[in-house]
Amino acid sequence: LIDKIDELIRTRAPEQKDMWTTKDIAAYTGMRHSTVRDVTTKLTGFPTPVRPHDTSYQIWIASEVKKWLRQQR
Repeated sequence: LIDKIDELIRTRAPEQKDMWTTKDIAAYTGMRHSTVRDVTTKLTGFPTPVRPHDTSYQIWIASEVKKWLRQQR
């Protein structure tokens, strides 16, 4: 059951998540994952990532990313 729940969480569309990985941002924007990871997240003004449990893993608050994207239009 836990494996199934984990699978459902990982496969949710980015629009349904509160927190986004670089893969989620790429899926939402249509950009390549490497572009999001290596360029977009490093642009001035891009939201600050959250680092869960003092790890190097980064996630972003989806609403902040969406707001930043709207401002770039």
